[in-house]
Amino acid sequence: MVEIYTLGNFDIRLEDVSILKSVGNKQRLVKLFKYLLTFHGKKLLPERIIEDLWQDEYIQPLKVLRTQISRVRSMFPKEMRDFAPFFSIDFIDGYYVFNLSEDCYVDFIHMQKCMDETDLDGSYNKCEDVVHIYKGEYLGELGDEEWLVPVRSMFDRMYIKSLSKYLQHLMDNGGYSKILTICEEVMRYKPYEESLHIFFMEALDALGENRYAINHYSFCTTKLYRELGETPSDRMKDLYKKIKNGNVNNNHKSILQLDNIDGNICQVQRRLGALVCDMKQFEFIYNHERALMERGNTDLYLGILTLDQSGLIRNGDIDVDKNTRQLLGYVQFNLRKGDAISQWSSNQALLLSKISDECGVNCMMERIQNCFSNLEERNKLSLNIKIKKVI
Repeated sequence: MVEIYTLGNFDIRLEDVSILKSVGNKQRLVKLFKYLLTFHGKKLLPERIIEDLWQDEYIQPLKVLRTQISRVRSMFPKEMRDFAPFFSIDFIDGYYVFNLSEDCYVDFIHMQKCMDETDLDGSYNKCEDVVHIYKGEYLGELGDEEWLVPVRSMFDRMYIKSLSKYLQHLMDNGGYSKILTICEEVMRYKPYEESLHIFFMEALDALGENRYAINHYSFCTTKLYRELGETPSDRMKDLYKKIKNGNVNNNHKSILQLDNIDGNICQVQRRLGALVCDMKQFEFIYNHERALMERGNTDLYLGILTLDQSGLIRNGDIDVDKNTRQLLGYVQFNLRKGDAISQWSSNQALLLSKISDECGVNCMMERIQNCFSNLEERNKLSLNIKIKKVI
């Protein structure tokens, strides 16, 4: 199988072996090949090709172009042409048309296909492919040639747009660690793309790494100003202030997991004697403990309620925070005295309950599911309940 790479270092590989060395020092032919590949499947006037590539270099440019096209057809090794004729150049009604064989892989074509599929079905199955395909700007080795600039800008714009949608999807669904991994990879090729730095800082803050988020702000803004003379946008400055003041929206809190719940909500303090608290806290603890006394011989259970999210939320079709609050309103009156519930983030809530046995746990889960069935938008969401005994 022939593979052509254009994003980053240009290469043509056969059976995972580069064949560019066998082409030899034929830079003009390789450049003509890159040009035709860029506009594959399109009708190209000979005069347009000449204007873009050579302008006034030749006395008889049309004759030179015919010769160069003929040489491009045969510039690859004979064994390669016999093994896989992966492209053709036809002359039809005064136009040149460059076509690729169906089994030829081209990175930018595959990237476009993945992005189109994502836009078409609204899923994000192909987004990981898009992230890893991009290894740098399109045909970067050619510099800023006039014909190439709009093509390269189009690819970059499409890539950043698709990537931003995917990162927002991960942000909405708590995929903060994956956001960090993706941003670290992409920032190697797009170090000045501010939106990447914003997602990176938001993910760091959501994971409780606000110190690193603040440090990253200092690093990237200094780099932008020193190398491009640009200052951070209002959006980035506002995010920095919120992170520094601890006021980032709770939509970006870390996703709770039962195996690390203690690390999220416990604050262990070494102290001597009784707990000193204000009157409001004392009243709460008093009333809560009295309710627990009425239910002796029980075990303490901790639960997490999660309204599973989808692309509908990102597009604004669902107000997940509103649905979570409505769910807690129903759950509140279907649990017993002594139980406690608290909304953790836009789509997650904590539950604390004393229950005598496993049967009681199942009954409580059934009551919560019945509460969920009362939500108007239940068909667009799913409820996930996880409960463990506190040992």
